[in-house]
Amino acid sequence: MLWRKDNNEIGAIIDFQMIFIGSAAFDIIRILTLGLPREIRKQKTEEYLEYYHKTLSDFFQGSAPFSLDQLHNQYSLIYPFASNFTLFGISLYIKMYSDGTLGKKESKEENRKELVDRARGIVEDIEASKDH
Repeated sequence: MLWRKDNNEIGAIIDFQMIFIGSAAFDIIRILTLGLPREIRKQKTEEYLEYYHKTLSDFFQGSAPFSLDQLHNQYSLIYPFASNFTLFGISLYIKMYSDGTLGKKESKEENRKELVDRARGIVEDIEASKDH
């Protein structure tokens, strides 16, 4: 997904990173958990799921291969599994910020804190999902 910088809205969806047979929710989870700060992800997940489904429906001329309810169910079902890939990615980003490979030196600590907050939000969501 490409984000519009000014308002955190989806600008486009491009998917060619991990091609395999599976739920579309897998990609959505990875993108939202890695691409957005925790609070924005929590506030906008529903909006993004609806946007994804509408865009897919439009692409298939009004008939997406699954309903919005099915997308929600898949999102909830595979969230604990799919978000673990994000946790691995976050750990790599934290290392790159720490060793100066990524980001500006003066923003290093702020970036690391934000990534740790994303990871904390993911773990909290996984813990909450086991109650459902």
